[in-house]
Amino acid sequence: MPETIKAMKGKNKVEALSLFARESAKASGVKSKLFADMFEKDALGVPLPSNNIFWSISHKPDFVAGVVSVKKLGIDIEKIKDVSDVVVVLFAVVILTFRGSAFKDELSNRERMGIIYARKV
Repeated sequence: MPETIKAMKGKNKVEALSLFARESAKASGVKSKLFADMFEKDALGVPLPSNNIFWSISHKPDFVAGVVSVKKLGIDIEKIKDVSDVVVVLFAVVILTFRGSAFKDELSNRERMGIIYARKV
């Protein structure tokens, strides 16, 4: 993170972080040969594809992230917090209860998250 952005405050910092995250998405595009040149959002704030390339950005005060893909995607930066064994067990019960239901595709993504949380505990 550039020192100039770290020193900013309020709305100016948020705008600078957003621009820096877009630069990260451009770098992701160069690396993967998926060139998105416009990083616009619709009226609801949803990123619009650029040249049929989907993109997503995220930023926190000290970090930015940006990615591009040929499929819809999303990225988010969050501080990792320890979770208790109870949370992991409850999560496992939910997964086992709904496995095979209409939510199977959605839950498969949550299962992957659950594995990450389980490893953290």
